Amino acid sequence: MREVDQRSIRILVDLQACQTNGSARRGVGRYSRALFAGLAGGAAPRDIYGLVSTELPHSASIRDLGAAKVIRPPALPNLLLDRDFEGGVRDAIDDVLWSSTVASVSPDIVHVSNVFEGFYERVPLPSPRVRAPGQVFSATLYDLIPLRFPEHYFRDERFERWYRFRLEWLRQADLLLSISEASRQDAIALLGLDPHRVVTIHGGIEPHFRQVADVGAAHRRLRESYALVRESFILYTGGDDHRKNLTGAILGFAGLPAELRAKTQLVLVCDLEDRRRSHYLEIARAAGLAAGDILFAGYVTEDDLVDFYCCCATFVFPSLYEGLGLPVLEAMACGAPAIGANNSSIAEVIGRPDALFDGNAPEDMARVLGLVLTDKDFAGRLADQGLVRAKKFRWESTTKTALDAFDTALRRKREAGVAAAVAHWSPRRRIAMVAPLPPAKSGIADYTADLLPYLQEYFDIDLYVARNNAPNEALSAQYRVFYADDLYNNIRNYYTVLYHFGNSEFHTHMYSMLRDLPGVVVLHDAFLSGMVGYVDFNLGRSGFFATEMLTAHGSLARNYLLQTPREKGIGDSIAGLPCSRRVLDNATGIILHSPYALRLLEEHHPERWRPQTWIIPSLARCPVAISVGERNSIRDRLGIAADAFVIATFGHITWTKFGDRLLEAFVSLCAKGDQRAHLIFAGELESDDFGYRLKQQIHASGLADRIRLTGYLSDVDYKDYLIAADLAVQLRKITRGETSAAVLNCLEYGIPLIVNACGTMNDYPDEVVVRLSPDPSVAELIAAISELAASDSRRSQLAASGRDYIASFHHVRRCASEYAAAITSFVEQTKTAKVENFAPLLAPYLAATGDPPGAAAYCASYFDARPEYNFSRPRIFLDVSHIAQGDLNTGIQRNVREIVRALYTRTVPGLDAIAVVRTGNDLVEASEWLSGLGLLLPGELASLNGRVVEFRPGDNLLMLDSSWNEYSQFRPVFARAREKRVPITTVVHDILPLTLPPGNFVPGGKEWFANWFHLALEESDAIACISKTTADRVIRYMGEHGRGRPGLRVGYWHNGSEINVPANSVHAPRLEEIVCEPYLLMVGTLEPRKNHLLAVNALDCLWGEGFGPNLVIAGKRGWMANEVLTRIFEHPLLNKRLFFIEQCSDADIAFLYMNATALLALSKDEGFGLPLVEASRYGIPILCSDIPIFHEVAGAHASYVAIDDPARVASAIRDWWAQYEKSVVISSAGMPCLSWRESAESLLKLLLGDNWYWQNTIDGSKSVDDLSENQKVNQR
Repeated sequence: MREVDQRSIRILVDLQACQTNGSARRGVGRYSRALFAGLAGGAAPRDIYGLVSTELPHSASIRDLGAAKVIRPPALPNLLLDRDFEGGVRDAIDDVLWSSTVASVSPDIVHVSNVFEGFYERVPLPSPRVRAPGQVFSATLYDLIPLRFPEHYFRDERFERWYRFRLEWLRQADLLLSISEASRQDAIALLGLDPHRVVTIHGGIEPHFRQVADVGAAHRRLRESYALVRESFILYTGGDDHRKNLTGAILGFAGLPAELRAKTQLVLVCDLEDRRRSHYLEIARAAGLAAGDILFAGYVTEDDLVDFYCCCATFVFPSLYEGLGLPVLEAMACGAPAIGANNSSIAEVIGRPDALFDGNAPEDMARVLGLVLTDKDFAGRLADQGLVRAKKFRWESTTKTALDAFDTALRRKREAGVAAAVAHWSPRRRIAMVAPLPPAKSGIADYTADLLPYLQEYFDIDLYVARNNAPNEALSAQYRVFYADDLYNNIRNYYTVLYHFGNSEFHTHMYSMLRDLPGVVVLHDAFLSGMVGYVDFNLGRSGFFATEMLTAHGSLARNYLLQTPREKGIGDSIAGLPCSRRVLDNATGIILHSPYALRLLEEHHPERWRPQTWIIPSLARCPVAISVGERNSIRDRLGIAADAFVIATFGHITWTKFGDRLLEAFVSLCAKGDQRAHLIFAGELESDDFGYRLKQQIHASGLADRIRLTGYLSDVDYKDYLIAADLAVQLRKITRGETSAAVLNCLEYGIPLIVNACGTMNDYPDEVVVRLSPDPSVAELIAAISELAASDSRRSQLAASGRDYIASFHHVRRCASEYAAAITSFVEQTKTAKVENFAPLLAPYLAATGDPPGAAAYCASYFDARPEYNFSRPRIFLDVSHIAQGDLNTGIQRNVREIVRALYTRTVPGLDAIAVVRTGNDLVEASEWLSGLGLLLPGELASLNGRVVEFRPGDNLLMLDSSWNEYSQFRPVFARAREKRVPITTVVHDILPLTLPPGNFVPGGKEWFANWFHLALEESDAIACISKTTADRVIRYMGEHGRGRPGLRVGYWHNGSEINVPANSVHAPRLEEIVCEPYLLMVGTLEPRKNHLLAVNALDCLWGEGFGPNLVIAGKRGWMANEVLTRIFEHPLLNKRLFFIEQCSDADIAFLYMNATALLALSKDEGFGLPLVEASRYGIPILCSDIPIFHEVAGAHASYVAIDDPARVASAIRDWWAQYEKSVVISSAGMPCLSWRESAESLLKLLLGDNWYWQNTIDGSKSVDDLSENQKVNQR
């Protein structure tokens, strides 16, 4: 186990540098955003949060984290105090208040993107004075240029005071991430920092800075847009700042020979005020330059900047000092020969002396410029080397270096905490320990007894036990022992409570105690589902198990517990889900025993949990070495020959430990002639089918005299077998995050050990164990055992490594010191996060305000408004108000039902879907409707009924089923959602009422729909369409009608298609006769646009010829259906060749699809076309109208028909039928078909993964045909 794996890591990044006027749109802001994006994208298993201001002028533009992980403090109180620019009263109050928000997240690392923000704006810093124990303060260091050039930067005394005050923050930081080695050396030299506290991470280049495919075209673009009048040009980019040395660039260019200047122009990309441009033009004229020699390009777009880099003869950078010199890197990445001043990070980036010059000597710059312009080979070498060097500056490597630096800094803090504990620097305190104790038959009881005497070196300890668990006499004599419920009266006597939790009945009483009396939890088992189940099924708390499972795991638990029979769902959920969430939430700190246990919890709870988590390995002791004589004596006592080669496996013998496979490998080894080998199963054999079969296999092997089943062993006998063994094999099939005591015992006793890659077995280093595959074959076992049996030296190496590993990481004394450090860190961190901790810190500053009561009231208001970050699963609210009022069983409502069903039984952790209906101005959970769908568990309806939902950051509101005439009544709901920054997405199934001609919808339908649609465009942050065709129509409509607010996003996903027929459902008997003859099937509500009338008329043409298949129409009556219904019911061939199935169950629809000759879909238009996908699932051909949406859905897997008149449709059906009889029609097989689960996941990817197709990035929409690629975001 590596030290870096010894804890989970939560990182909070202060992103105010991305928001200030001074930095948001400059290099510091861009660098900060890029570094944060790298941390957020590559930090697993670290937990990354962003901290942004709600008051600064610019948005941080964070799109790499969900809103749930962005912390937005309330506005700082306006105390009307003057600033003294030296950390005075106002700044001090701001810093303390800001720190209270930082503390509320309990971060391990607080990283400030730029300390030097806020001279002109209000930018607080987290105060080092309220830093929690063990917490790392870090910052990005760009440069210390004002200290290098004080004569230029400290002319304003206020700025100097402010700057030097902020320097003190840097000096108190635990870690500085320097963007160049030059800046790192400055920090060490100018601030006197320890070198290990400053780490160089460099920076990366945005991917669009690269060589263009056609340099000639790029050059033409520049000539059309800028006054480029010479054959070639030299490029400079920079700001109007003393150190950027714009004057030096002009004078260096002026020093070139006249014949070179005649062919070359100097292009200055720099945003200058008119007076400054005139100033530099005067310098140029004084140096002898003509009007056309210099081009002041001003501000240029990123695209133009890339073209300038790619087309320049050389890029020159005469800056007198840089933190990194990003323009040089960008130029090199674009293939420009780059030269620069020989100072700071510029030399570091360019990397070759012959491309450098003295920035203070224009003649030296002219020398190198002339060399590049006249020596093409030299320029080519510079360009080639620049491309290679630029590739080394990648955000991936910057991010990795930063994360490694965080890990190292945190490790140093932890080691310091452990050292402080060992040195007893902290005062001795009394703690309460709640745990099972011997003689309880519990491994955790034994563990606790082993830990107690060593932990007592650091704390006074009182023991609290269940009433049925009186400890043995030895413990009772050494410690004060109380019953667990006495702790409620005694809690004030203790620094904290230490709970030992495991997955058994010995811990049931702790569950409610931890809720009432929070404390530090040692979580011996990641899974507590067995213990929770015991409370329900053995202690009589009916419903407790289901409630806790739903709280812990949401849809995953529901998916298990809705299974039938109920007992199977319960058993599967106990085996598959930890159910530890409540313990994680109520603890003040978590101690685990392995990285695997942490990974297991993080896998089930990607939303994480509030308390810090440390990993402290399980306890072990290195026993006294045993002599050969003593070992032989023990073997003799056990009846084992001194020369026998003993292969042993230790612990309870069950089907989960591959004992049968080990036996088979042993028998094969013996068959090869190894007469010395013996196999010992050292433990109790399970009394089940596996145990019976293993005994039978041993008997049948003919090796019963060399195979031993010991049965239950006393401690003495168990240790004797450890001493007697030559080789141990410890395998597992299933793990719940527990640490195998038998594996530790083998390593303690120096037994060479074979394990498989399962659970915590993966945490041991390769030099300590021989690790097989997770599911090792018999051959793999034979090879590993044979190799070790044949090599004394390899076994000796493993034995020594195992003992050393135990001594280094698992020794009980070391572990006890880590317990002491962890407990202290947890308690002090919890104290630091409490609001009452900050009042004493504010007191002296409030007294200095002149109005202490008023200032205190302002600060109290801030604390009241401070966001408490909720470490719970993000939620997506699904509005089902319309369908809950009445399910008309339309295609849209099938979509609603199935999406909700899929999300409510989702098998991916980390999200809660909650169906809601509007009641007045509130949303309440749609419990009655959900119950009707069979999605609630027994007893859940009563607990949910009428429960009003409250939004919080990180939620999403999806208008999945919004009514055309009630949308405006959601406005109060939308307003509350926006207050909590909850995005609102409206689902648009189609906009056909706006695009189809009159006669397809009821009178007034277009107006109703338009009103709803316009409201949706006005109120929504995003529109989710069920097809790309619909999305394109939405975008085009917005452009043509000037609808859609700036920032509105549009995306699409596809419907699922399987028909979920209940297992006990059967189709209607009357369908049996219908399916006996070939038929075309039409599925869908009867309404004009579905073209049922066209289909009947077309088939009539064929039937009149005595030809053609039957027609089966399955669907309910829709609007304006009288004409087609009259035609159907008066048709002479009704129920002979024409069949109308009006009341169709899912079983009926499935049966009709299953037996159909083909699907006939002649719609004038659709939002999606679900019947096509359903038909493909049943493998039947598709004959459909030639419309865009059907091409999107079916592609090359359907036959298309023009729908202009019945005769033409009849002709197409006749031609298709002729092909069908030859078995050469187009097959629907291979058509993309999503399940409803896949459809729901695709919708979530759209909503939560920022996977949008288009965004309105400008003021006012454009037609979809006019959108640039920057506005159309590729569907990933």
